[in-house]
Amino acid sequence: MINKLTSTAMVLVFASTMLMGQQQEKAQVFRINFFEVVKGKGEDFQKAVKAKTDKYNKASVDPVNTWRVMSGPRTGQYARVYGPKEWTYFETTDNEGLKFWGQTVSPFVANMSGNEYSVLEKDMSYNGSGKTTTSRYLDIWEFTIQPDKGYEWTSWMRDLTRLCNENKSKARFTTFHSVSGANMGKYYLVWGMDSLAELDNNGENWAQWFNKMKGSAAAWTNELRRASTSVEIYGQTRYMMELMPELSSK
Repeated sequence: MINKLTSTAMVLVFASTMLMGQQQEKAQVFRINFFEVVKGKGEDFQKAVKAKTDKYNKASVDPVNTWRVMSGPRTGQYARVYGPKEWTYFETTDNEGLKFWGQTVSPFVANMSGNEYSVLEKDMSYNGSGKTTTSRYLDIWEFTIQPDKGYEWTSWMRDLTRLCNENKSKARFTTFHSVSGANMGKYYLVWGMDSLAELDNNGENWAQWFNKMKGSAAAWTNELRRASTSVEIYGQTRYMMELMPELSSK
């Protein structure tokens, strides 16, 4: 179904409502950092990250997953993703862990992105696989939405989630909304996969399902076009990442 969305220029894991502002349910927050490694020091970087993770990032206390970027403008970089946690978790500084990182990992880092925080949008996410383990691969779409077009984007994603639920889709996607920095219109649509072969899964006819759900033969085309126009010009990026379990919390 991913290719189906791609071929029809679907808009992309973070607007009209932010989870951090909800009172009934606390936000599930993720933090991500990207790392460019000093040329020729990839093995040293990995060894240092493993040592730091094993020592300071136990899954039950301070969970983090490490990913290798496989495609897109950040190819070859590494990503460290913390969470899901509540906001209070990120208010505490692990001084010992930071000191260890500075001494053992930082010498092999050529460049590091700033902290980016994103919240999970549950009503724009779906897991039809029945799996609760971390996916081996992530196909990530970043979209920057125009300030006055948030509703077009969020309503489209909620409709897709409803479509998947009603038709018992096998898809697995998660939507996140970036809530840090100046770019508050940035969303991530993250497709989880255990095999790259899932990129070629065309067994579900989302357009047909959507038209039936909306009661119009033109609903998919019209709504997709409206959602697409909500994206800023040059506001779309796509890349893939592979999980590195040996550098992730256990």
